[in-house]
Amino acid sequence: MVDPFLPRPSPGDAPPAPAEEISVLVIDPSALGRGCTLAALQSAEGLNARAAAHIEQVAKGEQPDLLLFQGFGSGKRMADLLDQLERAAVDLPHAATVVVADDENDDQMLESLRHGARGYLTSDVGKDTLVDAIRVIRHDLAVYPAHLLDIVQDTLGAAKAVRRTYDTKVNEPRFRSLTARQRDVLRLLALGLPNKMIAQQLKISESTVKVHIRAIMTQAGARNRTQILAHFLGQNRTLPEMELP
Repeated sequence: MVDPFLPRPSPGDAPPAPAEEISVLVIDPSALGRGCTLAALQSAEGLNARAAAHIEQVAKGEQPDLLLFQGFGSGKRMADLLDQLERAAVDLPHAATVVVADDENDDQMLESLRHGARGYLTSDVGKDTLVDAIRVIRHDLAVYPAHLLDIVQDTLGAAKAVRRTYDTKVNEPRFRSLTARQRDVLRLLALGLPNKMIAQQLKISESTVKVHIRAIMTQAGARNRTQILAHFLGQNRTLPEMELP
């Protein structure tokens, strides 16, 4: 029985609700790197962390909330990172992905973004910053270095210029006979997208993209994709031969 003479607790006196537990899987090919990050995350309240060397070691049925990739540098390591991100997108599509790099590498950051990463941090961030970023990303937000905004603004400006050029150049004799799909491929090619992203944007296979690029080359009198862009963007300088896509 409640004593009516005792003061009733106000809403502010109620104990705080327990923080949502976030399941984090650290992917790092280095055992030392895995161990250090795992120790830091396991000491943070509300995080349930474990580590693996690569995405293939994720147990069947395991569904982490967030995948944290670290220990992947440039060159082959960067290729390994992109491969791991692609596998994660297929095997664990509901998990947010974060890349922690040794230093600020714009190429790696942009490629990570293209492969679906929701966060990009450098390894010199402190534990508290890393934990805060994990919690922010878990709530459907993204975390990237501030200078990414400059890159995005430059890219948007370049994209607008390409679109203006596209509207004029696509009706020139050398491009006029392109099919509607070939025009779509040319527009994305002019924006600098690789074959894989063109395929994703148009929902076609990469091999089909290559077929369209070859057809565009024939129409434009070009020997490679670089010369296609030279003709399309009005660059009249001699360009080096590049491998056919």
